Amino acid sequence: MCLMKINKREFNQLLKNNQLAISLIGMSGIGKTYQSLHLKKISFKHKCIDDLIAMNLVTGKTDIASWLGQPDSFGFETREKEYLEQEQIATQRALRDINKNTVIDTTGSVIYLPKQIKKSLKKLTLIIYLQENYALKQQLFKKYVTDPKPVIWGNKFNQQAGENRLKALQRCYFTLLKFRAEKYKKLADIILPHQIINNKRYLSGRVFLDVIRNQLSD
Repeated sequence: MCLMKINKREFNQLLKNNQLAISLIGMSGIGKTYQSLHLKKISFKHKCIDDLIAMNLVTGKTDIASWLGQPDSFGFETREKEYLEQEQIATQRALRDINKNTVIDTTGSVIYLPKQIKKSLKKLTLIIYLQENYALKQQLFKKYVTDPKPVIWGNKFNQQAGENRLKALQRCYFTLLKFRAEKYKKLADIILPHQIINNKRYLSGRVFLDVIRNQLSD
């Protein structure tokens, strides 16, 4: 049973009973943590998968993005595999820990999780895809270059003959976005295009819940 095929009345009842679980999915930098922190302010439990991964993978002052590195760096594939293994553990832990209104702040690589974990995510949480538009895709790439987020590339990075590193990153990044967008859509219960939430980003968690509620059927 897919528990989270719900309508507005069921959504309101779960929220009132302190039993509503939401997962936010989308590319790194899209605003998942930002919206999660809004929900945390109204007493949602915030489970940040990136933070749980970092606790097991890095120590001291090294952040997870620096540890993972760029797709053409030495040992990247090994670190990428280790990251995904830790993501599985962290996501399962977050799902087991749902005991009140909760928001699971997933990584951009949630689509690479094993099928069974994605089924559990679908069954136990309402999955919201924060969808990027063209302008935001450009911003995300610029942000990735200047202030990298940890990104799992899979087999989507390749540098062609005569192509410098930056050009290769740019071309492959947008290929990765297109690939992931289709996967996010298939996983999501609700898709929130960027233009729907953009003007409401600086408002409260309750407004964000209203935006979600308005996408549900009566």
